Amino acid sequence: MQKNVGFLLALAAFARAASPTAQEARPPKGLLGIAEAEANRTARVLREKILGALRTYALQHETASDRGKEQLDLIVQNGADAAPILVEVLRDIAGGTKDSAWAGPASRALAAIFDRTKNAAIMKSLADVARSGNAIVRAGVLEGLESLDHPMAIEIVAPLLQEQDAALQAQVVRVLGRQKSSSESVSRLLLPLLKQEGAPAAETLMALLQLGDRGGVEAAQTWLAKSADPALLGVAIRYLSELGGKNSLPALRGLLVTHGAQGLPDALLKRAVDAVQRIGLREVEAKKPAEELLVDVFKKHPAFAVRDWARWQLGPYQNDEALKSLEAPVLDSIKNDRSGRGVADLWIELADDRLQFEQWGKAAEALNKAQAEDDKGFRIDRIEPKRAVALCGLQKFAAAEKILRGLPAEEREKLLEKHPVIERMGKDPAFREKFRELFPSAAPAK
Repeated sequence: MQKNVGFLLALAAFARAASPTAQEARPPKGLLGIAEAEANRTARVLREKILGALRTYALQHETASDRGKEQLDLIVQNGADAAPILVEVLRDIAGGTKDSAWAGPASRALAAIFDRTKNAAIMKSLADVARSGNAIVRAGVLEGLESLDHPMAIEIVAPLLQEQDAALQAQVVRVLGRQKSSSESVSRLLLPLLKQEGAPAAETLMALLQLGDRGGVEAAQTWLAKSADPALLGVAIRYLSELGGKNSLPALRGLLVTHGAQGLPDALLKRAVDAVQRIGLREVEAKKPAEELLVDVFKKHPAFAVRDWARWQLGPYQNDEALKSLEAPVLDSIKNDRSGRGVADLWIELADDRLQFEQWGKAAEALNKAQAEDDKGFRIDRIEPKRAVALCGLQKFAAAEKILRGLPAEEREKLLEKHPVIERMGKDPAFREKFRELFPSAAPAK
């Protein structure tokens, strides 16, 4: 359709341009009218097709799953021919003659067409619409721009940072957070918002996190001490987990031990525990104070779920006290066989604990005992994957490879995600290629 429209319009233009005094250059009688009529008909069909897709999208769309996106894909397939129609739709929405629910999908389709064609005229049209349109249209334009990482997107949204509408300002910040190719200049726009009254704090911190900018560390630490908003606290914890360091541990201690933990959800506090663990494992100087903080939470926190999680997250620190507190009741049950679950299951549980605490040899021993107790072999599918993990920890890669090759690909991927020690196989030159065969989606080992 796109090629036909272009051909017919070109033919009509040629016919108009023909010299009226040069009979031999004129098109045959009636050809101009036919070409114009066909071009107009084809343009109407395309317009109705696009409007129908927008209408269907608005009826079908569900945000979480992005249901209805296939309608946008149909529009985008028409390429640049669809752009003028979509811009017209946005202007009609501003004028109140089209459904406001179409603003977002029309802008998303325009952004996708630009991403394919790099046609600057599309972005200039979006800039004009954003500048002159109402709040509904601007929100739609921002929804479309969230999918782009391009300097022209920054030019469009930067002037909107001073929006008085809090929801629109938050959208602007989210768009800026996607501009990773211009991270340095965008960070300069975002950092002042951290000190601005009424600015979207959580969105700004998340945008800086996406850009990898550490300029928000101090603000995140302050919010841990002062804020009671779970959403803001959640973003601050995530930010410090990825970009914080040793100096962030006092703020996390304050949240977990000293103050602020009362009334906060256990799930949020467990993420704070994760942040402490990650900082300690990432920075050599932070390892000891992070371990001490995790021990304090494990021993003193009033919520059992948080205490138990802190104990578990002490695993990579190979904390002896935490491991013994996990082993003791299991060994007691094995000794007295009071569990009612079977001794084999208890040995498997003990192996899990020891794998978490990187006690590879002791985990392998527990698995051997589990297999000995499992006389009918019902638990072999639970035992062997854990044995592969222990063997990787012991750097017995040939035996581990044999087990891993017998597992479904999906199970291998889950095992690698849960037990990064398996990556050791990929770092051994003799097994690097075999590791890639077993885990094709894994990042290349360094």
